[in-house]
Amino acid sequence: MLRYVYADQIDKFPKLRDTMFRDRADQFQTRLGWDVAVADNGYEKDEYDELNPLYVIWEMPDGSHGGSMRFCRPPVRSWSMTTLATLWAAARLSAR
Repeated sequence: MLRYVYADQIDKFPKLRDTMFRDRADQFQTRLGWDVAVADNGYEKDEYDELNPLYVIWEMPDGSHGGSMRFCRPPVRSWSMTTLATLWAAARLSAR
């Protein structure tokens, strides 16, 4: 099932939240070798998660994360190449 959840609502789905942020750590740090911060709880989160993005999450039948995308709202200021590059970076895909 696809679930659409804003960051300020993700705590309503603890298993989905936990597995999503841990899968992100596995995807970006372990598989891709990116220099991302991973918290003691195994979560990979960054500053874009603080902007209340919309997560589009593929939820497995057991309630865990199968894959996800994150979409940040565009800023109020006018569009620029920096803004577009920032939004592109913020809309990362994570999958098992």
